[in-house]
Amino acid sequence: MRKPKLLIIGTGLGGSALAQALLPWAEVTMVDLAPAQIAALPPLEDRGRPANVAPLYGLGLGGTTQFWHNGLIPLPPRAYESWPYPASTLAPYVAKAYPLLSPASAPAVATASQQLQHHYAELGLSGAPLGETLYYPHRRRNLWQYGKLATRVTLLRAQALPCDERSLSASPQLTVQYPDGTTASLSANAIILAAGGLVTPRLLQPIAPQAGYHYEDHATAFVGEVMLNPVFTQLWNYQPRGLGGSLRQPFVIGSPLGDIAFYLRPAYHAPGSQANQRRKQLTSTLAQLRNQPYNPALLWQLFRRADDLADIASLKLGITLPTPYFSLMMMASQPPATTAGVGGAWPACWRNWSLSDAALGQLQAAVERAMAVLAPLSQQQFIYSDWAQTLASSAHHNGTARLARTPAEGVCDSHGQVFGSHALYVADASALPSSSYANTGLTIAALALKLADHLKERLNA
Repeated sequence: MRKPKLLIIGTGLGGSALAQALLPWAEVTMVDLAPAQIAALPPLEDRGRPANVAPLYGLGLGGTTQFWHNGLIPLPPRAYESWPYPASTLAPYVAKAYPLLSPASAPAVATASQQLQHHYAELGLSGAPLGETLYYPHRRRNLWQYGKLATRVTLLRAQALPCDERSLSASPQLTVQYPDGTTASLSANAIILAAGGLVTPRLLQPIAPQAGYHYEDHATAFVGEVMLNPVFTQLWNYQPRGLGGSLRQPFVIGSPLGDIAFYLRPAYHAPGSQANQRRKQLTSTLAQLRNQPYNPALLWQLFRRADDLADIASLKLGITLPTPYFSLMMMASQPPATTAGVGGAWPACWRNWSLSDAALGQLQAAVERAMAVLAPLSQQQFIYSDWAQTLASSAHHNGTARLARTPAEGVCDSHGQVFGSHALYVADASALPSSSYANTGLTIAALALKLADHLKERLNA
C-alpha cells in the first residue's frame, strides 16, 4: 500500500513534532527557509508594545527548540473555556508530549508538582490558588535533531507563498519560492501549516478572512519585590531526584482577563535598591548567553550580576543560595484582539500587540491582590511604580488561526483543518484559542500529536 504524501510548512516545534508522529506511515516533505532567505527577511514592524524576545529569532531547523529550555506547563482548566473541546480531549496528547520534549513522563512531573505545592502550603502560601507547575528540563531538545529528521524527511529549502484557492481543493497545492527566485507548485494528500503564530496567518489571509485576528501574547513584567523567609529560596528551581529538570511554582490571581500567574524569584539586593533596576528587565544576560554562549561581552556582564549567577547555580547545579529578597514576576493572559493583529504585504510583516487602559487597570488590581496574598508572610513589600512601562510580550504568539466551533469564531475546526478546505491544516501556536498564562510549547506539541492521529485515521481509511 502506497504511503500518503504529506507536506509540512515549517520545521519548528509543531512541524517537527508532527513529522515524527507521521513518519511511520506517511511520506513527509518539509519546507523551510534557506539561510539566505532568512537573512533577507524584512524586519518585523511592531505597531503596539514591543516584543521581549525578537519575534523571528527562532527561524531555522528546530525553530525555537534550537534555543529555549523547553519550559513545559499545561494549560489551566479555565483556558479551555474558549476551546472547541474540553481539557480531557487534549489530555492524552499532553501526556505524550512530555517525553517528546523532555526526559520526564507526565506522571513523574505531576507527582513532583504535588510535592512542591505541598511545600508551598506548609510555608503558608494559601491565600491564592497555586497554578500549574512549570517544568524546565536540564537539557535542551532541538526536535529537528532529536527526531533525526534530516535523514527521514525530504527537506526543501524554500519560502512558502500565501495560499490561494488551490490550497482548499481535495488535492491541495501550495507555491514555494527557491532562493534563486524560481517557483514551484507542490501538492500532497494534505498540507499542514506549521510556520508559527506570526507567519501561518499571513499564509492563510488570502483564503481565510479570520486569519490574523484573535492575536494573543503573554503580558510579562517584574512588578515588585518582597522580603520573605529565606526558606522560600529552596523552592525556586525545585529539583526532585530523577526528574531531569527543575520546577517553578506560580500562584494565581483570577481576573476578568483570566488567570494571572505570579512567580517568586530569589533576588540578591534589597527592595528599592539601585540593583533592582536590572531585575526589571525581562531580557537577562543569562537568557542572552543561552543563545550566544561564547560572547565575551556577555560573560563579563554576567559576572557583574548576582541574580544571574545565582540562577545559573540554582538551575544547573542545584545550589540555591538563601536570601530574604524576592522579585515578583507576573505572567498574564490578555483579551484576544478583535481586529487584525498580524498583517502586511508579503513577505513584510507587522503585528499589533497592545493592552487597553482597562486591561492595564485589571493587571494593576491583580498585582495589588498578589501582594495582599503575600502580606501575612512578608517583612517588607515594594511595588514598582513603573512596572506597566516595562511590560512586554513574551514572543508566545498564538490565536491567529485558532481552533473554533464555527468559521465566524476562528479559522480551523477542532482537528486543525481550515474551514472550507478539504485537506489544509494548521499545527502551531496560531491554532491555540487561548493559552492563559502558560508557555505554549507543551500545548503546541500536544496539538501536533492529536493532528497526527486524525490524519492517520482519515488518510488510511
